[in-house]
Amino acid sequence: QNFDIPQLFLYFVLQTSDDEDFKPAKKRRRRDAAKWKGSTNGKKMLTGENAQMCHQCQRNDKKKVVWCKSCNNKRYCGKCIKRWYPNLTEDELAAKCPYCRKNCNCKACLRMIGVEEPQQKEISEENQISYACHIMRLLLPWLGELQKEQMEEKKLEARILGVSMDEMKLEQIKCGPAERIYCNRCRTSIFDFHRSCKHCLYDLCLICCRELRKGEIPGGEEVENVQYENRGQDYIFGKNFHSKGENRRDSLRRRIDSPTGGSKSCSLVLWSANSDGGIPCPPKEMGGCGGSDLDLKCMFPEKMHADLQERTDKVVRSDIFEKTTFSRSDQCPCFDHSGTVRNDIKTVRKAADRKGSSDNYLYCPVATGLGDDDLIHFQMHWAKGEPVVISNVLQSTSGLSWAPMVMWRALRERAKGKAEDEKIDVRVVDCLDWCEGSLKISEFFKGYKNGRSHRRPHWPEMLKLKDWPPSSTFDKRLPRHCAEFISALPFPEYTDPRSGPLNLSVKLPAGVMKPDLGPKSYIAYGFSEELGRGDSVTKLHCDVSDAVNIQTHTNEVPCETYDLCRIKKVQENMRKQDLQELRGDLNSCTELRAQPSVDGSYEAVCT
Repeated sequence: QNFDIPQLFLYFVLQTSDDEDFKPAKKRRRRDAAKWKGSTNGKKMLTGENAQMCHQCQRNDKKKVVWCKSCNNKRYCGKCIKRWYPNLTEDELAAKCPYCRKNCNCKACLRMIGVEEPQQKEISEENQISYACHIMRLLLPWLGELQKEQMEEKKLEARILGVSMDEMKLEQIKCGPAERIYCNRCRTSIFDFHRSCKHCLYDLCLICCRELRKGEIPGGEEVENVQYENRGQDYIFGKNFHSKGENRRDSLRRRIDSPTGGSKSCSLVLWSANSDGGIPCPPKEMGGCGGSDLDLKCMFPEKMHADLQERTDKVVRSDIFEKTTFSRSDQCPCFDHSGTVRNDIKTVRKAADRKGSSDNYLYCPVATGLGDDDLIHFQMHWAKGEPVVISNVLQSTSGLSWAPMVMWRALRERAKGKAEDEKIDVRVVDCLDWCEGSLKISEFFKGYKNGRSHRRPHWPEMLKLKDWPPSSTFDKRLPRHCAEFISALPFPEYTDPRSGPLNLSVKLPAGVMKPDLGPKSYIAYGFSEELGRGDSVTKLHCDVSDAVNIQTHTNEVPCETYDLCRIKKVQENMRKQDLQELRGDLNSCTELRAQPSVDGSYEAVCT
């Protein structure tokens, strides 16, 4: 009892060293490791050729696993093969497992560090020069228009100030690398010259200035912000369509005729250009302060444009530019010399049936059959602003699963102490009323697979999840899927966000804030037939740049999930409600159709 701790420990070792049950720990561990290597819950786990550990689920209690003959190391059980690799048979897996195919979607592989960068397309030096000259040829007219526009604005400013062009020096504003200046009116990014208020820092682009001087509404006619009126769930599903309120057409007509209804004349009365061409700061009702005129400012040194023009002229006069920009045939391979679609070509798809039109067909090549000549063919359609539909783009990838549950498991765990990037709840949009709501991510994915319905009247609930995962870049949270996406991009000369020689964003210098090129994921519910109200659609909008959309996954919800008879009844109520609000007379209207008017637009006609 008088022993201290070190003496007691020594005494214990000396007294038990001769006991069979207390052999030296090192030898005991070796014996147990040899006897019970990889044991789980007291059960012996087989090793070597008889091992049963599944690489996907990390369980060793499976009766049967499939060994990979390629690496002779990885094993997958039948349940995991059926669940996580439905397009892969056991024989195909035995020949080459998902790990060897680089599309293993187990948790460890999805979150592995040091993901291999997708292989970049090799482009010869000759083609690099050709692509650079192609960009130069297309940008030269735009550069001339830009210089002309800025010089005219500078002359106007010099005349307003009463000084000569040589005496006037514009103020160059400082913009950080992570800062971008927008026009407060049209919300467009400002490149260089613009007008700004010295008091409230209201910025206006040169295009909006020009429109205001012409008496037009700068930025175009904007949709009026109508305050949302919550009429309840019954109204949304078309139940209260016998209300005695005014119909939609009368309400719209009164808003247009009202002096405060956002009309064109009202906007011009509140804000107009000065007689000398100067632009005053708009009143407070339109976001400005109305205190002073807007000053002309620049974002780059004025001499930059002169230097740029001199360099471009030197390139244009060179022999290389003349050789690489030779005139090529404008004849599209999709049509013959008479302008008729060729019957022997399989890369076109009829998308419209407009008489007297030459653009009823879309260019629809197959990704696996694209060659070097197809890039020129693509440019012919792309220069016209036509959409291009390319099929089988995922066949050029490793085959990594894009199932939402796989993407969810692939999310990197956030480090402790850092800001929370991924929450359990996500913000989803209900396409029926365009309202946002909060939902657990597991519940959202469950509805994606099995379907969801509103409680009453069992109407399909169409939800959308945009820009997921949020608050962080896609390549950091989902590195494997980001690499998979880039490898699937067709025509990488244009679409590769890292090194595409024809991608203008790649040419931007370091230190300049580049546009967010993605990738981004959009997950939305759907229905086999259009519902008419609440369909999962994207609102009409204008993107900052051209976009590439790849459909990576679809899931079919069983039809028995919904009551089709109830859906038809609700659709009938919705149709009657729409007709009443459009015409105000429910009984005299049985069918609504679109009819072209005199000005070329379409109006609703009730028959």
